[in-house]
Amino acid sequence: MSTEVKVVFFLSSEDLDPGMVTRVTKISPTSEWRKDDPTKRNNLVRESGRWEISTGYQESLDVGVQLNLIYETIWGSKQHLKELIEKHKLYAKFDVVIKIGAHTPAFFIGKEFLDLVHYFGAVIEVDLFTK
Repeated sequence: MSTEVKVVFFLSSEDLDPGMVTRVTKISPTSEWRKDDPTKRNNLVRESGRWEISTGYQESLDVGVQLNLIYETIWGSKQHLKELIEKHKLYAKFDVVIKIGAHTPAFFIGKEFLDLVHYFGAVIEVDLFTK
């Protein structure tokens, strides 16, 4: 079994218009939804709006590869993202999901990435699973 890593960056708020984030940043999201949009399960509706970009699950033994993909995607729009976060009081989060297979991946978060997290006032969540 191989180890898989996924990194997601998302913005959310109760009244978020994800299309506005796309228009301002010129970044196409991996997924997006508005409050009250239906979920894929159990006939539930979304409690808030969300705009996200994701690496999707990738075989990897170095989480830094996926962190760097997200970093490079948003770096050119960081000022626009910061302005949106502040103006619309958006919640910003980086999710790191690691499904550990036969080998444990290296996990290093560089200063540049941490500076970006701080710049946005974002949080990082790390989820570890074994296959």
